[in-house]
Amino acid sequence: MMKIPSQLQGLTEKTETIGTVSVEQLLGEPGGVQAAYRRHCLTYIPLGDVSDLQNRLLDAIAKGGTPKGMITAPWGYGKTATALSLWFGAEEAKYFAVPPFIAESLFDILRATYAWGRYVLAGSSHLAAQLEEAYKKRVQNTVASVAENTAREVGMSATAAEAMLEFLVRERGFRPELTANDLFDFLRDVAGLAQQAGFKGMVLFPDELQQYLDSGQGNLKNAIQELRSLVWRFDSQPQTPIGIGIMFSAPDTTEQSLTEYGNDILDRLKRERLYLNLRTIYDAEFPARANA
Repeated sequence: MMKIPSQLQGLTEKTETIGTVSVEQLLGEPGGVQAAYRRHCLTYIPLGDVSDLQNRLLDAIAKGGTPKGMITAPWGYGKTATALSLWFGAEEAKYFAVPPFIAESLFDILRATYAWGRYVLAGSSHLAAQLEEAYKKRVQNTVASVAENTAREVGMSATAAEAMLEFLVRERGFRPELTANDLFDFLRDVAGLAQQAGFKGMVLFPDELQQYLDSGQGNLKNAIQELRSLVWRFDSQPQTPIGIGIMFSAPDTTEQSLTEYGNDILDRLKRERLYLNLRTIYDAEFPARANA
């Protein structure tokens, strides 16, 4: 039996509100994360029925689509628990499903996908090698671009700047800027590898979206523009042999920010009927009962 890391023990409690793992935990303890999350799902029964939403999500992916949606509600309503329920259903149905993780940047989404791919594709040395190649290509291209600009600004060689940035990415969690197109190209590469491994499709569950908007990657409007670019990229992708879906989770305060600065993003997230506000399922007294 897989040992649950001590820092993830809280995930096994039978509560609506549970913690979300970081990308670093997906990289360092993927088996422990999977075991803790699955144990929670096996002992937790959602009070609201999300089976229709899950069926729509997986059906769209199975048809080669790129569906996108969001789970939102105030703290205490079980956004992460609901996302975990969807993740568990996808994993059980043989989808390459990246479990809920804290996403503070597009680069975090790339790293989380790589981390989960490294774990679930480990049984095939051929596919694992292709994953490493795809990841290094994206990271190196991104770092090389940042290094070129850094070298020019501070007067150092591009080679030295690139070596420094690669160290910061590897050892210090530095997040270089990544375009939505580059991220989607990587997701498509990994989805192809997942298909070769027998998976029906790919779905990701970036959680705590408010941390993305508050991550310091720029001001709020810039962060929303990055998110807009990613949602637009999913929206514009034609159907492919293997679908890729994404389900965000965020508190209702983030929904309010998007309403003010990115209402067009919400419109597109709601278009495929994969937008779930848990207030419509649970009453106002639910958080107090769930955490009593």
